[in-house]
Amino acid sequence: MEKLKKMFNGRILAILTITLVVLLFGFYRFNQRFAFNWDQSDDANKVAEMISLKKPLLIGPRVANESGFFVGPFHYYFLAPFFVLFNGDPIAEGIAAIVVALITSISGYLLASKMFNKRLGLFTGLIFASMTSIQSWNVMYTSFFGILGYFLCWKIINSKTKYFPLLMFVYGMAATSHLVPASMGLSILVALIISAKKPTFKQIFLGIGLFLISFVPNLIFDLRHDFLNLKKIIAFVSIDNHVGDHPWWLFLRSFWRGVNLSTFAFDINKNQLLIILGNALVLSILIFEIIKIKNNKLKLLTVVWMMTPLLALGFYKGNIPEYYYGLSLSILPILLASFIKRLNWKIGLILVIIFVSIRFYRIWQDRPMINLSDKKNVVKYIAQQKEDPIFNVSYDLPVGMETGYDYLFNFYKHQPVNTNQGHLYTIVLLPSGEDEKVVYKSNRIGVIRR
Repeated sequence: MEKLKKMFNGRILAILTITLVVLLFGFYRFNQRFAFNWDQSDDANKVAEMISLKKPLLIGPRVANESGFFVGPFHYYFLAPFFVLFNGDPIAEGIAAIVVALITSISGYLLASKMFNKRLGLFTGLIFASMTSIQSWNVMYTSFFGILGYFLCWKIINSKTKYFPLLMFVYGMAATSHLVPASMGLSILVALIISAKKPTFKQIFLGIGLFLISFVPNLIFDLRHDFLNLKKIIAFVSIDNHVGDHPWWLFLRSFWRGVNLSTFAFDINKNQLLIILGNALVLSILIFEIIKIKNNKLKLLTVVWMMTPLLALGFYKGNIPEYYYGLSLSILPILLASFIKRLNWKIGLILVIIFVSIRFYRIWQDRPMINLSDKKNVVKYIAQQKEDPIFNVSYDLPVGMETGYDYLFNFYKHQPVNTNQGHLYTIVLLPSGEDEKVVYKSNRIGVIRR
């Protein structure tokens, strides 16, 4: 009983420590760091429409490119309670991202503890916690699905076939959240092949059913819209529309950047020597830890897990964002923690603290050009000024920076009127060349009354 109590108390202390790190990384300078850009404003509009009309959505965000296909609507349903709780305020998305980071970090701790031991689990959880991001979009679930999928594949190769239905459900949810986790499929296949015990017919049937459940909303949408989304998927897969002037090794550069952002997060445009040294160290640790895995089946699973996105994206001829390696790199905290655990306990803890401190220094430096708070300030000024009850709004902003304002005007319940009756206000990036006409400023943006 005493041993059980000690173990329980140790687990609670570890979870509390991880939670505090997540909250620190999430809420430190939250208002200055949370940006409300295209992805966030598009999500906000979709969720607000779903809530106000009480009409369920059948498709989620568009992926791949501007003419790509739509994934499942899980992301919108996850965000909906946060928007209800915060009365439609877009900060709901930032809070949701922190909650996802917390779930991912605690899951990393618990699952790595079960796979290996409590010390490695704690280090894994702390590394995940230091990777907390407040960027809300449908890619933010990748690390959670990755760590859970990897754990369940490990269960399968250890002949725990009762986990197969749950693994397939996780894979379905992951595959309908974004393209990024799709590579999990090959790892699942390899786990099944190398497992000494195979799932029963009942487990396979249930697993396939649970996998397909995630696709039901998309299927209903396609049945109502002449299989529009399916046609887009087929076009994306079959038509070579990715050709560009990019070098063949671009996918390796994207992976290199992904490793940097997933670990030390040195500024890509500065400290090139630090980036090279840091990435070389991380990749060396990764290779070393894979070689040192004693269980050959787990070693094979790990290699397949890491290499599948690299091999698949090697055939892609277009520009590849770093986050496309999110599933591959989702197990990187485990491998880093495994290396640190090999050292003396105190030295290992010091290294984890140094790692967390470097990550914190990154968010301390992180200052988006325009954040949500700035946008809310200028919109609130225009919406609540008394001189022109009827107004119109134009934007003199770089491409991509003009997003989110429509939602905020609706949030403050005073929309611009696109007629000659509305006095024109222009939102500009400062310095604008018309500073003498600026009637209101918030950080890098200002308002001009024409």
